[in-house]
Amino acid sequence: MAIMNHIRTQIPPSIYDNVYQYLTAANWPCDGLNLEKETTAFRENLQYGLNHWDTVMHMFPSFINVSEAIPVNETAIVIDAGGTNLRLATVYFDDQYEPIIEHFEQHLMPGMDGPCGYEEFYDILAALVEPLLIYSTKIGFCFSFATKMLPNKDGLPKPFSKELQLNAIVNRPIGQSLHEALIRRGALSEKDKFEIVILNDSVAALLGGLQHVKQEGLSV
Repeated sequence: MAIMNHIRTQIPPSIYDNVYQYLTAANWPCDGLNLEKETTAFRENLQYGLNHWDTVMHMFPSFINVSEAIPVNETAIVIDAGGTNLRLATVYFDDQYEPIIEHFEQHLMPGMDGPCGYEEFYDILAALVEPLLIYSTKIGFCFSFATKMLPNKDGLPKPFSKELQLNAIVNRPIGQSLHEALIRRGALSEKDKFEIVILNDSVAALLGGLQHVKQEGLSV
């Protein structure tokens, strides 16, 4: 089955036409490609990336358990570190699983305008997180760069592929480093509760889909 013919049956014609024109203009025509064959090849590459390092498609397990119920009316701090912007907010799900986003801020990512040291990076981040600690000490941190995830849900950044100059933080645990910076600032003590989960865009999108399924009362 050709990919574009399959897509044509799944989305409105106007959206299909826009996608088709974009792919054609980008020299990426999908006519004639077999969906089943291409999907199988993609899955094989993903599996290879899980088991080998001699590949450009590295795969890192997230260790995030999605079998538990989505908590409602429980606030968490959320951080999104991207190639240009650093975003922070608080979020909770109401009784209808609708996300309620508050205290949103957007800043330029450290390392955009020159090298940023290890403590400097986390001190900047801790200063932004500190005012939000009155709402929660649970943090979900979407770190949008190649990162080796750890079973404790922390992560070790790999060398950066984008223009950010953050080599000083490579292979050092993100969550632990932020925690230490918050203690260093006096925002937390060693005995204070602190929970952080590191994830990336792909896992965040998957979890967003799970939330939508729950919100719409759909089955999976």
